[in-house]
Amino acid sequence: MHLLLAQLGLELDARGVEYDELRSAVDREGFDVLLEAGGIARHIQVKVKVLGGARGEVTINTRLAAKPSGCVVWLTFDPVARDFSEIQWFGGKPGAPLPDTGTIVARHTRANSQGVKAERPNHRVVKARHFERLGNIAHLVDRLFGCLPAAPLAFLRSRLLAAGSGPAWLGDVAAGYFDTIPADVSWENGGAELAALVDGYRLLELTSDDEPDVFLEQQRGGWSGTGRWTGDALTLWITLFLELRADRFGADDFSSPHKRLDALVQQLRDALIYLESANA
Repeated sequence: MHLLLAQLGLELDARGVEYDELRSAVDREGFDVLLEAGGIARHIQVKVKVLGGARGEVTINTRLAAKPSGCVVWLTFDPVARDFSEIQWFGGKPGAPLPDTGTIVARHTRANSQGVKAERPNHRVVKARHFERLGNIAHLVDRLFGCLPAAPLAFLRSRLLAAGSGPAWLGDVAAGYFDTIPADVSWENGGAELAALVDGYRLLELTSDDEPDVFLEQQRGGWSGTGRWTGDALTLWITLFLELRADRFGADDFSSPHKRLDALVQQLRDALIYLESANA
């Protein structure tokens, strides 16, 4: 618990988000810790297993369903690395209740004098297949609190990844300085590398219920109809990322894509610079 809270705190601090925590002394109410950030309260039940263990299910207190945004975080602890090797998630979006825990009633681990393990009527057994595997603590914070920080510029800066190969200015952009994007940027002149500075799949999960192919088809439809891409800087960056993935995997069905991709890169540049200047 201490390690989890420390890592969550470090991630929220890095995003510039204030938070508060309240730990429950007992599991009677169904949660181990109440974590609040950005006006969102999360009642969290924490489960832990040691790396190599065969545990394939957990028991969840049904009282957790009555809590605002109740959720379960199931951690696999690696005692050698002294860190979590796996993070699993069972919960809904911020503000949504705990998903259905099913009908399998849990039983006590110890039998009574007659050899019968009595039922625990307020606990349900949930199999591992109902949990979602998360990539890291940052992914967990996304699941817990969604788009934090809420300010568009701060949010985008908190999502930036390290720059790989490409023009030197990409390093400045990865550090959050959007006005360093050159005026002659295009798809083949840094635009593809610019797309890779965010995880567009994660951003789409946080901001829309659309599947990536549906989202991209809608965006392309807007371009085909008007010759301009729709949306703010965040939407445009998600679109550029998905175009990059389509290009890499040969899913681009346009015969001459560079015109529209160059326009997309230019619109994203303009939107980012405007957002930065508006918050100066």
